[in-house]
Amino acid sequence: MLVLPARATPKKEILTNIDYSQERAVNFKVELREAAKTLPYYHTCIEIEPLVSGRSDNGKEIPINTVGRWLFGVPGYMGNAVFDAFRTPAVILVPECTPQEAIEMLLVAAEMLRQLPNN
Repeated sequence: MLVLPARATPKKEILTNIDYSQERAVNFKVELREAAKTLPYYHTCIEIEPLVSGRSDNGKEIPINTVGRWLFGVPGYMGNAVFDAFRTPAVILVPECTPQEAIEMLLVAAEMLRQLPNN
């Protein structure tokens, strides 16, 4: 099983091929996450050290147990990736320890967004 740190720094840049309008830039993380959720690597099981979790609005624990949750976060856990669509092209910052497969997943998800009619 893949073991990743709960909070990892420093970050490295992944340049996408997406040019978002200023109005849409605030939605970049959400749109990218929705695209990434359709890809198998998003759901790859992981363990993190130290063990942390998020919390739902009703207090239910949300385990950080997949690559997608580790990168994008859940309520109560902000995730390790930073998404900046106010730059041209949009940039994703990920920890140095991010598996290459996760970087490839993010790039595929970004390409899926780029091919949408509004981009």
